[in-house]
Amino acid sequence: MSGTQGCRPPASLFASYTERVPAVADEAKRMILEVKHRPGKPPLEWACEWVDGEIGKWARVRYVSDTEQKVQDTVLPVGTVTDGVYWADRPFHVWKFSTGAGGHIGYRFDVCTNTFIWKEKLIWYDLELDLWIPSCGSPQWQDEDDMRRLVRMEHLSQEELDVAEQAKKYLDNHWRTVIECAFGEVHS
Repeated sequence: MSGTQGCRPPASLFASYTERVPAVADEAKRMILEVKHRPGKPPLEWACEWVDGEIGKWARVRYVSDTEQKVQDTVLPVGTVTDGVYWADRPFHVWKFSTGAGGHIGYRFDVCTNTFIWKEKLIWYDLELDLWIPSCGSPQWQDEDDMRRLVRMEHLSQEELDVAEQAKKYLDNHWRTVIECAFGEVHS
């Protein structure tokens, strides 16, 4: 599984390079357009704040919701802060959901392919398989049946299904480490 071995952030995560785009002052927030491509559906777009990253390699972005959402049995209220970390070389990314006051709601991994990170745009292709980890609960895989249905409908290839299954196997064993790498937090 290319790019996920050990799930340690690359050394460049903390180094300065010319392509690195550091965080900017609040009064000059830099925005990036996130585009989620979905099998058999139109893409979704969000205007996110660029928090940190290295063009072409990884990005940390932030989005504050203006509508209520639901993940499994957990309600994400208006004002939920979503911090996402994306890697171009890994078949997943991770989001951390917090209340506007900083209270922890949960984490979500999206299994994906074709993540591209440019200065003004972040694009990824959703494989429909998600791992939800609520703040007071156990990890729960979502949408496995939908993913397999999309393979039968030929909206997802067998190769994409194989990538999703490898990512699932990896995250079953390493999701805590990925969260620690992405957010500097230890999840108990």
